[in-house]
Amino acid sequence: MSREKEKQCFVCLRLEATEVLRSAHKVWFGNREVARKIGLQAVAIIKEGYGMKPTFFCGKKYNTLLSGLFYLLGLTFDYPKTQKEIAFDLGTVDVSVRNSVKGWVSTFPDLFPDFAIKEVPSWDSEDSEHRSPRLFFRGTRALRQTGINRLRWKKERS
Repeated sequence: MSREKEKQCFVCLRLEATEVLRSAHKVWFGNREVARKIGLQAVAIIKEGYGMKPTFFCGKKYNTLLSGLFYLLGLTFDYPKTQKEIAFDLGTVDVSVRNSVKGWVSTFPDLFPDFAIKEVPSWDSEDSEHRSPRLFFRGTRALRQTGINRLRWKKERS
């Protein structure tokens, strides 16, 4: 067995760059330049992530992996899509997108420095023991957090 075969990314054999680009074009239909930029960045992140922790990719469907990655890259490059839009375009559900985002950010914090997952009190709970993870975006735009409007709404009603 040659050295090049040993170093080859097995995820890349299962999930080719053309498939990643094709999926990016499904999500950002009509904007070829954005789809290409996000697709190429996704390929680079997948290769780098596989080098850091190959077990992250075990047993996961490529649509689920790509959905979370596309959500994060859409926010990073200022071309955001909702989780439902990405899920519909890639043939998965929004819960899978949410779980994939949490997996990417918590497993590879160095690859996503603009994002953090923090535990905040659940918006529907009165006691502080119930905490749920929320995704924070520390990008160039205003701070984004999933569920922040619900927290504000609950405080305003009380």
